[in-house]
Amino acid sequence: MRQIYVKDDVFPLGIEEKDIDGVMVRIYDKERMLIELLRNKNKMPYDLYKEIIVSYREMIMNLEIWRIQEYTAVFPKSKMIAKALDEEVM
Repeated sequence: MRQIYVKDDVFPLGIEEKDIDGVMVRIYDKERMLIELLRNKNKMPYDLYKEIIVSYREMIMNLEIWRIQEYTAVFPKSKMIAKALDEEVM
């Protein structure tokens, strides 16, 4: 995998702190990770992408849809992200 850069205005979206084995770690929530997956799907192997999409389909009832919509609206190419979300996850 390669490092992916994002603009400063979208970087903090979806960051949360979790306690993992007594260590506080800053990570993105599942909704933000879905957005990143859709934005960068052409940069990863197709079989890995499809495997992750299937996982998201299985957990769709546990996701905060409003967060996904909020995040999507802020990113460049938001229409492409929304279309991929509707076609591949929902």
